[in-house]
Amino acid sequence: MKLSKRLQSIADIITFYDTIADIGCDHGKLSVYLIINRLCNKVLATDISPLSLRKTQKLAQKKQIENKVITLCGDGLKPLIDYGEKIDLAIIAGMGGREIIKIIKQDQKLINHYILSPQQNTPFLREKLNEFGYKIVNDFIVLDNTKFYDIIEAIKGAQKLKEPELEWGISNLKNPSKDFLLYLDKKINLLTQAFKKAKSQQRELIKKDLEKILRLRESINGRL
Repeated sequence: MKLSKRLQSIADIITFYDTIADIGCDHGKLSVYLIINRLCNKVLATDISPLSLRKTQKLAQKKQIENKVITLCGDGLKPLIDYGEKIDLAIIAGMGGREIIKIIKQDQKLINHYILSPQQNTPFLREKLNEFGYKIVNDFIVLDNTKFYDIIEAIKGAQKLKEPELEWGISNLKNPSKDFLLYLDKKINLLTQAFKKAKSQQRELIKKDLEKILRLRESINGRL
């Protein structure tokens, strides 16, 4: 069973857990993949959409693992709270950073270990995770087709990220991947084009952002 690069990148950092929650499971491909590849004993696949859960159920039935993929309908952590079972790892992928924070805020004691893939507002998510008592241990970017995705792994623990780590991610800064360099190059290109087209009052702000990314790119080049 083949996953997108984004979902495969999430699966690749999972070792083994008894129970994993796939929050906002959508089509259920990741949930089913985790069972087929013996990365957990059971998945609690949740979604606010009954239609999405039916897709997950059909896929699990097709693979003959429907007894290991439990579908729960509801918003955020609520169906997991109601289910009342210990969860070793929760995955939230495909939502905005602010939406993810709303979900985590529902119960910060229920889950000690998250893997998150926000669609936007990633620096805000990193900051809030620290505020909520989560330590980011893995934080990198992947290019899937033409879009860049952040992957963040966080566990319970104290941490205070510095400004560059909040903006770019600790793994991207410590061990920059090819995908992260491509991401920076794309940002540089977009800001360069925007600078050329901008009016005088906007140029200074764009120039400031562009120079910051260029300095980061140059510092990484110096380490490679």
